[in-house]
Formats: sequence, structure tokens, C-alpha cells
Amino acid sequence: MSDSVPEAESKFAMSPPLLTVSSAIWPCEEDDVASITAIYGHHVLHGLASFEIVPPSESDMRQRRLEIIGQGFPYLVADHAGDVVGYAYASPYRLRPAYRYTVENSVYLHAAWVVA
Repeated sequence: MSDSVPEAESKFAMSPPLLTVSSAIWPCEEDDVASITAIYGHHVLHGLASFEIVPPSESDMRQRRLEIIGQGFPYLVADHAGDVVGYAYASPYRLRPAYRYTVENSVYLHAAWVVA
């Protein structure tokens, strides 16, 4: 056995530390609606997760958010370096009584944060 450090380990040991930028998740506020509208609009036009074909307006997204939080469900945004880079929420899965303890979650990321 050699006492030398393997090449892969030495390469990482010599790398400069990565810069870190603060990220946070918090409840979606009124000021975040424009950002989440843009994020969702991209997914409506270019993604496969939404069954909508026309992106909803900011007013529509504002109303949807209010309906969800009005029922006591979480509606969150992810911030990175001062920009909203994603959002998520939970909502009732189905209205039938058998599903009363079941929720559906939705998560959308800004296009720049999606790896294809």
C-alpha cells in the first residue's frame, strides 16, 4: 500500500471552497404571485405535468393560491439569492369522503433549475 493520497481525493482536497448563497423556503405571499405565474406558465407551455394548454393569468393564480391557503393547506415558495426559483402546494386529492385524508402535492421549478 502506498501512503500517497489517491488522485481523485487529492483533486477534491485542492479544490477551492464553493461559494454558498442563501436559499430559503417560506409561505407564498402576495408579492410572489407574479413569479409563480411565470414559473407555472412555462410548465403549461413546455412541460408534461399540467393538463392546461393556456397559461393562467396572474389574477387566476392569485385566486387559486387564496383558495388553497383558505382551506388551510400549505403554499410555499423557494427563494435562492433573492429570486423565487420554485413553488409547491398541497390540495385535496378528491372531494369524495374516502379521500378526506389524502392530499395531492404539486411542485414547480423555474426552468433554469430543471435538469433535462
